[in-house]
Amino acid sequence: MTFAGTEFAAAGLKTGDSVTIVTLTSAGADAPASIGSYDIVPSDALGSGLANYSTTYVNGTVTVRARALTITANSGSKTYGDTVAFAGTEFTAVGLAAGDSVDSVIMNSPGAGAAAATGTYSILPGTALGSGLGNYTIIYVEGNLTVTKATIDWRVTSSPEKSVKGRPVTLTAVVSHTGATGTVTFMDGSMVLGTGILSDGVATYRTSALSVGDHNITASYDGDGNFYGSTTPAHVHTVDSGPVALWWLIAIITAVFLVFFGPFVPLILLRRRRRKQEAEERS
Repeated sequence: MTFAGTEFAAAGLKTGDSVTIVTLTSAGADAPASIGSYDIVPSDALGSGLANYSTTYVNGTVTVRARALTITANSGSKTYGDTVAFAGTEFTAVGLAAGDSVDSVIMNSPGAGAAAATGTYSILPGTALGSGLGNYTIIYVEGNLTVTKATIDWRVTSSPEKSVKGRPVTLTAVVSHTGATGTVTFMDGSMVLGTGILSDGVATYRTSALSVGDHNITASYDGDGNFYGSTTPAHVHTVDSGPVALWWLIAIITAVFLVFFGPFVPLILLRRRRRKQEAEERS
């Protein structure tokens, strides 16, 4: 605060005399002055005819009021499943006088925890710490914390790793985030095999319909409120034709035997019978 020297009132002057300027000083005029009331001390009046007066100076008062200070929390974002730990420096301060400072501000947000669903949450600032802040009326302005969807990390497996045609195979999709919900579609190349429901990060599908050969198995997820959809890398599952059934093998051998040796069977049996009779006659 700077005095022009004209901030006074004079009483008792005769016609023709005047006070044109007065030296005014006050401890409250300086920028570092804290809120409160301070004397304005007048002295050294200048004017015309003043030598004919016994001048009495009466102090005035200057009142230093609280200064407005606005502290705004900076807005930010995070991915679902992450946590936010505020350092206390995520703010902007407007209205500080020279020499004063805001060093830290306590902040919190309902969206800071890992379990906060996607959406926008308030960042609430409060309890500013610094120097000279007792001389301010502080206005706190909220910021916004935006929680965005997360990308899942997952894979698909088969049990057993290799199978035999007609035997059941269990396909399993495992998601790294157990909070993911919804339906998983199991694919064999571009063909849909079936679906499974995610539970604790796992979805399964069981099938016996895979044909002989290699199958590029993938799992596709449409996503939910907190996770983006995606498709797993392909898992190659091999289906073998399997061993020939024993009865079928016996049938084949029997058929071959009859084709090549069938005509000789009666002759062989007749010879065996004659040998048996001759043996009995000798005895």
